[in-house]
Parts: sequence; C-alpha cells; structure tokens
Amino acid sequence: MYLLAESGSTKTDWREFNEEKVLAKFRTSGMNPDILPEDTIETQLREDLANNLYYRSPEKVFFYGAGLAGGHTRAVVERILTRIFPSAQIFVFHDMLAAARSTAFDKPGIACILGTGSNTCYYDGQRITRRVGGQGYLFGDEGSGADLGKNLLKRALHGDLAPELVQKLEQWIGLPVLEIRTEVHHSKRPNVYLARLSRFVHENLNLPEMQELVSERMEKFLRRAVCRHPEYQDVPVYFVGSIAWYYKDYLFAECAKKGITPGDIDQSPVDELVRYHQKYGEGPSEPEKIAETRLKS
Repeated sequence: MYLLAESGSTKTDWREFNEEKVLAKFRTSGMNPDILPEDTIETQLREDLANNLYYRSPEKVFFYGAGLAGGHTRAVVERILTRIFPSAQIFVFHDMLAAARSTAFDKPGIACILGTGSNTCYYDGQRITRRVGGQGYLFGDEGSGADLGKNLLKRALHGDLAPELVQKLEQWIGLPVLEIRTEVHHSKRPNVYLARLSRFVHENLNLPEMQELVSERMEKFLRRAVCRHPEYQDVPVYFVGSIAWYYKDYLFAECAKKGITPGDIDQSPVDELVRYHQKYGEGPSEPEKIAETRLKS
C-alpha cells in the first residue's frame, strides 16, 4: 500500500492506493514549513492522521507540498514523515511538481498553481527545469487567493472601494476593516486569512469592482510569472488550484489577450497524481538545482 499527500497552506488531501485502485480518501489541515515550525506541523499531522488513517504501514509515502522549494524545508517534512512512518520509503516533492505531473503527465508544458499561493514552472515532460514566480504572500504570489484578499483589503483601507461595499465586507467578516488588518497581522497563518477574504470577492463577482479586481490580478499573474517563460506561447499552460478553477473565465480571458493556450485546469491534482504514480512508480528524480527567474519591475 502507498500513501500520497498533496498539501497546501490551507488543506492536505490524502490518498491510500495500490497499483490498481484507490483504497481510501481523506483530508487534513494544511501545512507549510515556510510558515509553521516543525513541532507544530508534526503535532497537528499526528492528530489528523490518528483521526483518519486506519492502515499505518505504507510501503511508500509520496508527499507533495507548498513551501518545499528549499532543501531546509524539504528536510523538515522528511524528518516528520520518517518519524511518523519509520518503515516506509519517504519521497518529498515541491507542489510545483504536483502541478506538472498531474496535468502535463509526460508532455512538455508550463504548469501553474493558483490556490492560496501562486507559482509557475517549465516542465520538459519529465522534470522541472525552470521556476518563475511564487516568492510568498508578502513579496509575490500574484493572482492567488492570498493576493486577491490582500488587494481587496488594501482597496478598502485606502478608500478605493465604494463605501457600501466596504460596509458589506465588514458585515461579512464581522469586523471593521481596521480590525481586519489587525487580525491579519496577528494571525498564525496570515496567507490563509487573506485567502479567506477572497471568498468575498467570489460571492460578489456580479459587481464591476470585483470583476475589475480579479481581471487585474489574473493579468498581473500572467505578466509577472507565466510570460517570463520563453515558451509561454508555444506550449500548453496548465493550471491547478481552487482560484484557477473558480475564476477560470477571467483567467482564460486574460490568457487570450496574451496569446496563451490553456491546457487542463484541475481544482485539485491529487487523483491525477495517484494515476501518475500507478503508471510511473517513483518517477524521475528531481535535479539538484532548478533555474529560477527573478521577477523584475
């Protein structure tokens, strides 16, 4: 039996499977080692698994997660999983590889994440050879749920939203906007808090102000990340994540303006990852270093 996890900052989807079928599905809390300390992640994961996992001896564990671009954070997750599953082979991958494998499978393309955070990579059909974007909710993650929530709150704080819309936001969250700002600052997971605000945007997409906000942030994401790949008009551009799924009409409209051909779009890559590993086993090893294009103004 194998165990696979696809983890973001908000949630982690798990699948128990063998070579032929999926045996069990469950969901636990999100975990991002860029934001949460090791002991907090392990404590929460042990509690979550105790409530969901009935078979405790997987032969292999495949873990795809946010915040695992660096060797340090990857080592954190490897240590945690090794302590929890001491008899299993542990394979820890960045969530960009999840996006690439679950959409492009064995074909070249540009894979994009648009969920709580955002990121992109070029995938040659076997390995990621270049990453562009990301940088976290403070410095990047354009077009993500955290980015939409942050820019919604910025507009409210700077007086760029109609007063009645600000009032509606305050009623929706149950706090004045200045207190919402304070809540973000004091939150243990501010990126998740901001991404929660993006739900307000979706619930009010009938309003021109919200439509303009979404279009602006989708265009920013494509311009600052996708269009930095030289191949962006030559290969399919794939998308995974809840934000890509719920705002796909706005995303695809901005793609059309830039000559981008969208490929598949998946709200969650976890089931396609199971299919990938059923077909390819462990898959090719990742390169030691991946080129990363820094964003320029």
